[in-house]
Amino acid sequence: MKIKTHVKSQRCPLGKWEAITQDKINMPDNIADYEIIDNFLELQESVDIYNMCINGKVPYYYGIILADILTNRSQVNNTFSRACFTHTLVSNNKEVSDFVKPVKPLLDKLNATHLIRARINCYPPTHLIFEHGFHIDFESDEIKTAIYYINTNDGYTKLKNNVKIESVQNRFALLKNQTAHTSSTSTTGYRFIINLNWI
Repeated sequence: MKIKTHVKSQRCPLGKWEAITQDKINMPDNIADYEIIDNFLELQESVDIYNMCINGKVPYYYGIILADILTNRSQVNNTFSRACFTHTLVSNNKEVSDFVKPVKPLLDKLNATHLIRARINCYPPTHLIFEHGFHIDFESDEIKTAIYYINTNDGYTKLKNNVKIESVQNRFALLKNQTAHTSSTSTTGYRFIINLNWI
């Protein structure tokens, strides 16, 4: 397992998972803005999640990018530059999808007391990379935020300090509470992530 903090990582092949210690998930107050854990799940578990997302059976629903809601920005010429298609797996600690099973290994590792939201985000490819705008998922010091990267592409998560977390399959990025961040599109294909919020 590779853990990188404040370092722009290189693309890496999927590797063997190793058990992480509990303090990697329960973030202390003095941690940096983010922590990256590569090869977060076992290889087959990661592949199962990816295959589920692209098998054509999971229903995705069009959603307005969160930052657009917060700033009242309009969609840009109705193009895919601000399009996001989502599928909610868990809402308010309740499974609301028939496709949770492949994601259970990921959810179990959160050790969540209350899983507020687990949602797949699918961003269509664009000819240039577009950023969606900085936002904070929840304005609460109690709620943890993380992003699980389902596939490798040239999109990224960007933090307010201009750090970019690249989209690498089977990567887990844990953000410090209330860290402003933005998603992006990809030019190399559809971009899939799982957005996680929990206590």
